[in-house]
Amino acid sequence: MGRVLFWDDIIPWVADTHYPAGHAVGGVPNTVAGWMDWLHSNPALEVSVPHSATIGEMGLPAMFVDIAIADQAANQAPYCRKLDLICVVLLSWPNAGGNTYVFGKPSVLRLYLSDITYGGASHLLAVAVEGTDAMDLKSFLPLANRVIASADAPIEAT
Repeated sequence: MGRVLFWDDIIPWVADTHYPAGHAVGGVPNTVAGWMDWLHSNPALEVSVPHSATIGEMGLPAMFVDIAIADQAANQAPYCRKLDLICVVLLSWPNAGGNTYVFGKPSVLRLYLSDITYGGASHLLAVAVEGTDAMDLKSFLPLANRVIASADAPIEAT
């Protein structure tokens, strides 16, 4: 069963044997273009080509990609070993207190990204749609798309 998550100003994150809790990936601009470049260069991920979309009643221009865990990915979350899953740490967010977003194979994630402005500053809006696998994501997308289209906030595209 899928879920829809809304975030802003997400931070690209990785975990490995040297940093099991993970760390922020430096040098990635907090923009759609910056994130798309980083996602496509991450060897732990299989990332589709980007597609255009809009978010919310305000029609924010966005790009989305579908993300799965690559076959050669190493497990990045110790608790996933107990579940016999390969998990990848994908992101964190400001003031998360060390919390991260992790997903496990065969889960598939559709990630929408939009460059936005509020409070006089530029931000990155991210909307994630989760599926337990590709078929689950496909069956959940009609409902998720209605939720995404109905979103409203006092923000605007940059």
